[in-house]
Amino acid sequence: MMTRWQKFQESLTVNVLTNVLILIASAGIGTVSGARLALESEFASDHVLELSVTIFALLGMAGLFIWRRIDRFRPHYRRQHPPYRVLSKEVTYQYLSRTQMLYTKNIKIKTLRSGIDAFTDKYAWTGAGKMRVSSGLAEQSIVNLGVRNIWQIYQVHFGFNAPKGKEIQMAIRWELEDDLGRAQPFMSQTIDMPTNELKMRVIVPESFGVQTAIKKIRPNIDILDDIYTETMPVRNGFAEWTVSRPKLFHCYELAWLDPGAKPAIPGGVVTTGSSDVSTSTPREATKAS
Repeated sequence: MMTRWQKFQESLTVNVLTNVLILIASAGIGTVSGARLALESEFASDHVLELSVTIFALLGMAGLFIWRRIDRFRPHYRRQHPPYRVLSKEVTYQYLSRTQMLYTKNIKIKTLRSGIDAFTDKYAWTGAGKMRVSSGLAEQSIVNLGVRNIWQIYQVHFGFNAPKGKEIQMAIRWELEDDLGRAQPFMSQTIDMPTNELKMRVIVPESFGVQTAIKKIRPNIDILDDIYTETMPVRNGFAEWTVSRPKLFHCYELAWLDPGAKPAIPGGVVTTGSSDVSTSTPREATKAS
């Protein structure tokens, strides 16, 4: 339940602040314009206040109208109250062979309130075969929370209740076996929590012949149109993309052009399986525990 203070903070959105700034700017321009007219006209000098208010009102209405027209194309979300900030997130997709992959995530967070004891996340995979998920840190454990839509939900349990301001490192491993060769050559991350740095890398044997990777950004994982696309070389079977301060709720995707990969199966990405076997892609978004 949100407190009154939190509701008040939420009401101070970009829209409110923008409208106030437009009105302040209009008032300033109106005052300056009225004063200048007063210096050039005897009539204006006798009605400087009225002229200033009129100019202010006209400019304010025009500014608000233009902003509303522009702002309708911008998505609006409720203000977040995240339990932590992601200081760094490193995601690696490594091919051990055509049918075996190792997918890892190293995440460092800083708690923003006390009592946080777990980190909740989700994933999906386009391959078809055995999948083993484990923690790379002995003191932490992975708990499966079941399937939601196409996502497999899980938690990383720390083994203690973290106080506010605590920095916590996590390491999660997915050992993947794609016996049918259905895994598609890409991975993506949706930024659901404030994040300082996102790093994605792919490691492939040079014998695969992968020479090019593609960086993509979409304003939402469900939106098909990219707002940013750029190619990058894959040198010695290695490509890495680092994003500083990735935007909240945006989807960042790294794909690689693998001449030996099988074509995508129409509609095949939406099927999910259990914690051991799945036909869904490491595309995931961190969520609050």
